[in-house]
Amino acid sequence: MSKWEQETCARFTRQNDTLESSGLEFINGDGCWSLARQISIGTGCEGLGTVTHEIGHDCREGISYDYGSVMHYVGTAILNNDTFLIMTADPNYQSTIGHRVFQCLEL
Repeated sequence: MSKWEQETCARFTRQNDTLESSGLEFINGDGCWSLARQISIGTGCEGLGTVTHEIGHDCREGISYDYGSVMHYVGTAILNNDTFLIMTADPNYQSTIGHRVFQCLEL
């Protein structure tokens, strides 16, 4: 969360007892996911890039499309039979998507 605060205008305040309507709840769930303000950081999901990505699911509503976003899966991820999981409309961007660091167009 400190990475989001360092790189964006977002600010977070710890709430120990209640989940406010604008709050996020972090759990040690099964895998890495985010759904309805609840974020699971399960075993193997503790890396900065993964946590940043999961927080982003709840923080990026209304943000314009950004090839360099931490929200992209890596551009070289393979689905099956040597087919890219994500194909960019402009092939020049294929190698630039999916970085788990903040880029200039983030929030």
